[in-house]
This record gives sequence, structure tokens and C-alpha cells, in this order.
Amino acid sequence: MSASDIELPNLHKDEDLLKAVRALVANEPDLAAQAVKNWVTEDGK
Repeated sequence: MSASDIELPNLHKDEDLLKAVRALVANEPDLAAQAVKNWVTEDGK
């Protein structure tokens, strides 16, 4: 399977975005935590 074969979800609906975020947290908790840390750091400038 190549990168061009990967089908990305349609994230235009809130519930689809929520499902994608939940999957990210479940499968990549360290990456999800780093993303949240970056958001907090950017907002706290």
C-alpha cells in the first residue's frame, strides 16, 4: 500500500473529527499529548 492509496476521513462533520481525535489518542497517546502541549504553549504566549 502506498501513501496515495490511503483514504483520509472526511473531517467536515464534528462527529467525524471527534472520531479521528479519539483514534489518534487511542493509537498514538504520546503524539496526542505533544499536540496538546503545543496548543497550550502557543495559547499561553
